[in-house]
Amino acid sequence: MLYYQCLVNKRTSYMTTWLPQEYAELDKYLELKNDDDQWENGWQVVDIYDPPMEEAQLMERSQDYKRTRKASDI
Repeated sequence: MLYYQCLVNKRTSYMTTWLPQEYAELDKYLELKNDDDQWENGWQVVDIYDPPMEEAQLMERSQDYKRTRKASDI
């Protein structure tokens, strides 16, 4: 399954998120989970970025921060 990085907004809030290809459609309204794991309706897709990523590649990239942290001197 392909995922696209998208910019979504709700009123005055903007957020960048990865969406499955079937939901990555300009001007589409979505229901997304918030930080409290509750569903929020009314998020609008306002931009879609290329290139898309396969799900396995996206999951692998989501763990890159662990290697970065080990390599840094912080």
